[in-house]
Amino acid sequence: MFFLFLAGGGLYHGAKSYTIMKGFCRVLRGRSADTIDGLEAETIKQVEIFTDGACSGNPGAGGWGAVLRFGEHEKELSGGQAQTTNNRMELTAVIEALSALKEPCSVTLTTDSKYVSDAVSKGWVYGWQKKNWMRAPGEPAKNADLWKLLLPLLGRHKVTFHWVKGHAGHPENERCDALAVAAIARFR
Repeated sequence: MFFLFLAGGGLYHGAKSYTIMKGFCRVLRGRSADTIDGLEAETIKQVEIFTDGACSGNPGAGGWGAVLRFGEHEKELSGGQAQTTNNRMELTAVIEALSALKEPCSVTLTTDSKYVSDAVSKGWVYGWQKKNWMRAPGEPAKNADLWKLLLPLLGRHKVTFHWVKGHAGHPENERCDALAVAAIARFR
C-alpha cells in the first residue's frame, strides 16, 4: 500500500482523495490515510455536476443550467444573457457550477458539450493559454475571457469531465436543458 503526496496538498489513495495541511511531494508506504506524520487528513467531498447551455439563435438569447449533487443534497442553478452563443452558455454553466462550491472538491462533471469537455480533457485550452490565447498564428481562441475564468476553478477542484449525448434521455442533462431553456425565456 502507498500514498502519494502531490505538490499543492493532494493525497491520493485508491478511490479516496485527501488534502493535507502541507504541500510537499513524497511517497509514504504503509501509513494510515487518516493521520500522516501527526497531521490530520481531511476528506475531499465528492460532488456530481451536470451542466447544459442553450441558445435561441446562435448568437441570440441564451441560457444555462446546472445541477449540483452532494450525497442526497441537490441544488439547481440557472441564468442567461440577452445576446450570446451556445458555447458561451455551455462554458458559463460549468464556471457557475464550479464557482458555487464553497471548498475544493473532487468533481465528476457531466456535459453534452464536446467543445468544453474536449478542450479540457484533450488539453487544448492549456495550449491556447500557453500561446497567449491563440489557436494558431492570427487565430485567437474563442471565448478566452471565459476560459480565463474556468482555469483557476479547474486548479481549485479535481474535475473529471464526462460527455453525454444531448437530448438522448439522460435525466440530469434533460433537467439542465430545461433550466437553460427556461432562462432564455427571461430574455425574450
